[in-house]
Amino acid sequence: MNTELFYNKLEKYYQGSFDFTKPFVLEGKEYTALAEYHSHIDKYILLKKAQVWAADSHEFCLFAQYEKFFCADDFNMLTHLLVEYMEPQLARKGKDNAEPNHMYTYLTLVILCDNPVSKDIIAKVKHYHFTKYYKLYTRGYSEARIVLVDTASHKVYTNGAAREMKKLYKKVFDDLTKGEM
Repeated sequence: MNTELFYNKLEKYYQGSFDFTKPFVLEGKEYTALAEYHSHIDKYILLKKAQVWAADSHEFCLFAQYEKFFCADDFNMLTHLLVEYMEPQLARKGKDNAEPNHMYTYLTLVILCDNPVSKDIIAKVKHYHFTKYYKLYTRGYSEARIVLVDTASHKVYTNGAAREMKKLYKKVFDDLTKGEM
């Protein structure tokens, strides 16, 4: 199984809720895609002008495929992009703080590898943590989630924040093994 096949199946799960930009070019490097999800919830009394509360939630997923060896430098570059580009430009939209009704933004890196991944990289993924709170949490937070997919050994590794995503990625492996497209 290769990353292209895995990505095509995975994209079908995301398409119902996410908007895709394919390919996505960032700092001169081309990535497979950037997927965006936005949700707005509010509560009002009688009139929409009498709003009681509102909450905005977002998720940005950057998909990166590596057909050759995935090394520590690649991982460091991706996490640098997450902190230096995705958080300020996508979560805060270039401003000092998030919007007033912002509740949370998930910044997700989905790394798809054709070749087996070293134990060092797996440890880096599992121990990676990034959370940024805005205005003492009154404007929510942004959190990094990392999913590393090793298509050669059919394994999925995540950091703590992405733990619940593992089930979806294992389902993609199961579907592909059964021959479902």
